[in-house]
Amino acid sequence: MFPAGQDIAVTLCCARADTALIQPVVERLESEGVWTNLVEGVAEDPFLLGSAIDEEAGACVFVICQSAALGNAEYRRLVGIHNARKGPRHALIGLSLDPEEPLRMVEAINSAIAMAQRNQSDESMSRGAIQTGASESSILRLRDVVGVTTIDAIGTDAEPPPTQRVTVRNRKERARAKEASETLEAKLAERRDKLEAARAARDKLPDAPKRPRIEQAKRRLARERRGSGSWFIAGFAGIAFLLLAVFALIGPDLGGDDSDTETTRSGAAAQPRAKQGAPPTVAGDDKAPGKALTTKTEEVPNESDSGADEPAATEDGAAIQAGEAAGSDESDSSGAAEAEPAQAEDTAEPADAEETAALEQPEPAPAPSSEDADVLAAAIAKGELQSLNLLVIAPDEGPSTWMSAANLCRNKRFQGVRGWRMPTLNELKALRKARMLGEERYWSATLARKHGTGKDHVYVFSRAVYLPEAVAKADEGVHAFCVLDRSQG
Repeated sequence: MFPAGQDIAVTLCCARADTALIQPVVERLESEGVWTNLVEGVAEDPFLLGSAIDEEAGACVFVICQSAALGNAEYRRLVGIHNARKGPRHALIGLSLDPEEPLRMVEAINSAIAMAQRNQSDESMSRGAIQTGASESSILRLRDVVGVTTIDAIGTDAEPPPTQRVTVRNRKERARAKEASETLEAKLAERRDKLEAARAARDKLPDAPKRPRIEQAKRRLARERRGSGSWFIAGFAGIAFLLLAVFALIGPDLGGDDSDTETTRSGAAAQPRAKQGAPPTVAGDDKAPGKALTTKTEEVPNESDSGADEPAATEDGAAIQAGEAAGSDESDSSGAAEAEPAQAEDTAEPADAEETAALEQPEPAPAPSSEDADVLAAAIAKGELQSLNLLVIAPDEGPSTWMSAANLCRNKRFQGVRGWRMPTLNELKALRKARMLGEERYWSATLARKHGTGKDHVYVFSRAVYLPEAVAKADEGVHAFCVLDRSQG
């Protein structure tokens, strides 16, 4: 069954779709003197492997060529069939089919043949047959006892299909497979030539940076360091500017009210003496400019009292007295002029922020009495009302205009409890933070003074939008609900 000098045969098993790809391996093995058989279609019909094992009584290595058509599940099925039907001189290996590397597969098969030759020998097989008195025909009959069933027939009484003989490729098919192998080798040679030409062209290039990515990384790191330094300088300058601004704001307050009085005096020499004798602020008529100057002049400490030599009269003292005399008349007129802006500043109405503008409604009703508090507590316990801290929230009244909603809250009576109003923008934000705000848009009592005329737009708030929205009061698609301030007592 084997050619001269050949001990172990090779049987290649593959799927029908991989027949053309396995031909280069078959031809290479045959050129090396290895007896080679090809069994195609084992992925579709695993019984072909059982028939090949039964017909191969001598030493043989069965090679399962795994591919996309013959996966792990089919491979495990074929391994089970081999273990059930194999003879004492049979071996099985699995290889991944790689059409671009047929030599690698040939090397793996040769290694398996060498291992089989070391583990099994014709002499041991002959001694075993002589000692037991068994013949080759009896061994084949024993292997025929184990049958192969289909996957679908497991657990059923179905009979396995009849076995099929191993098909051997004819010369015409072998020629086509050889032509395909030669085409593949030509493509591989062409690819190798292109790679060698590219390497030669790269070697001929002038001296260029061999590692451009490292150079680019170094330049990028240098730019980042320069950028971080500029950011540090900018941050330090910003902090210094902020400190200067804070000092400019609180600096005048540290000097008290004396700074304004001292700057009104004429003459450079009068300022140090005025600071030394600066008296505390006196209520009533002492605030008049003339009296303030008199008081400060009387409280200036006399240097002669301390025992030191009394200096002679200088031009600075004359200048101080002249400045006080001349400044008394001017301070009367300037003090009256400065009083009006001060009074206007104290009584001027502060500019309202967008979120704290007052609602154009009458004053809210007084806090609810103890009886009303009991009514509200009972309603909150029943779920008719909600509460957040000291705020009682009524249910949604539905969509309406802002004026209708304001009148509704002003005239609302809940079991006799009065004093309802519309919520402010800050209260709506607190309700949303507490997850007590519905999915609709709700009116607020905060005017949007930067929109329209300043009094015809109010802010609308919703749970879905983070920022408030300025909406005209005439809009009818906004919902409304009323709130009530609970008594803190």
